Order: sequence, then C-alpha cells, then structure tokens
Amino acid sequence: RRARFLLEGAKYICENFEGRLPADVDQLQKIPGIGMYTASAIASIAYNKRAGVVDGNVIRVLSRLRALGGDPRTPANVRLHWKLSQSICDEERPGCFNQALMELGATICTPKAPNCGGCPVSASCMALADKTKEVTDYPEKVAKKKPREETIRVCVAVVEVGGLGPSSSSSSAPTTHFFLTKRPDKGLLAGLWEFPNIPVAQPGAKGVKDGTKAGKKELAQLISDLLISSKNDDDEEDEEE
Repeated sequence: RRARFLLEGAKYICENFEGRLPADVDQLQKIPGIGMYTASAIASIAYNKRAGVVDGNVIRVLSRLRALGGDPRTPANVRLHWKLSQSICDEERPGCFNQALMELGATICTPKAPNCGGCPVSASCMALADKTKEVTDYPEKVAKKKPREETIRVCVAVVEVGGLGPSSSSSSAPTTHFFLTKRPDKGLLAGLWEFPNIPVAQPGAKGVKDGTKAGKKELAQLISDLLISSKNDDDEEDEEE
C-alpha cells in the first residue's frame, strides 16, 4: 500500500507540480498518500511554514497541558487538538517546534510514567495542577476492540509451465508459478495479493461437525471459478492480439 502511494504520489507531483513538492498544506493533501499530519510536517519542517502537527505523542501532551477529557478520537476532540496545535505552533521555527513537541511526548510526557519533574512546561500543565486526578488519567483511556478471530481454509496452488518432462535439460525446465488472488480495494489488507481462501466457522461451532472438512467444497468451487475466469481473460487477450 505504501509503495503504491509512493508511486502514485510521485506521478502526481511530476504531473501537477513540475516535480517539486508544494509548500502549501492544502496543496500537499491533494497528493495521494499524504494526509493532514504528513502535509503539516512537510510544510513546517521542509518549508518553515507555520502548521501545527497532531500525532499520538502530541495528543497526549496537549490533553495533559489543557486537562482535556473525553475520547481523543472523537471528531470534536480531533478538531480541538488540531486547533490547539496550530495556535501554539511557533511562528519563527515551526518545524523545530513541532519536532520538539513530538519528542516531548515520546521521551518525557510518556503514557505510563511521565517525568513531570524534568518537563520544561510542567508549570503550565493543568493535568499536573489537578490534584483530584493523576496526570496519566489524560488522555482518557479508551477500551480497545477485541481482536477478531477468523479461521480460513487456504489453497496454495503451484503451477508449472513449460518443460519437456523429467528428462528435460535445465534450459527447458518448467517455471514454477503460484496462483494468487487480489483482496478487495477496501477493508483489511486492501488491494494486497494472497492465496485463494474462504472463511470457515470455528470447529465445534453450530452446524460444523468436522472442522477439518469445513469449507473444503466451497474452496474447491472458488478455485474452479477463478481458473475459468483466468482462462476467459487469457482468451480475450489472445483475440485482441
């Protein structure tokens, strides 16, 4: 995914910006693969433009400095953190300021054991001043979603192309290929290639008598459909040639 964005982004820059990264945050966000954070980081660090950045470390620092409650991932809180980051960003050295702010969160204002005694802005920290709570109560801890467990049946299909049989010379030996399918363009591992597979129920689940056979017939049908589809595509290409 990142490699694809790098290629698409490079093409876009060449086609629309004469091969040079723009300095404007809005223009940078038009480039494939560049979001608000990356655009602001490029503008401030590479071009010395006043543009605040927000990442996990910055959210933690700002949440404690202003004693901000609530889920930091909600749209309202995300907008608030961006607004705060922009308002405190240094005008003369925005790039250095942003890097210092992120480093502060990474090394001093850490998630579990913040070094408040060594913090250069502790005098302005509202979370530290609030004696009814711990500094580590900010930002609010959000319960993580339980990891999804999924069982799949996979077919690793090896196809040998060419060659004249076991007695053939190495120069005419068959080439080995693996049959792969592409994942949907959206969702988990979007657009990546994988061996053909289908999800199956967990052994012991209702309606599943033998987990070792679950999905066997369905996977065989999937492989058959994919092979037919692949052959049809090859026939169409031959006709076009």
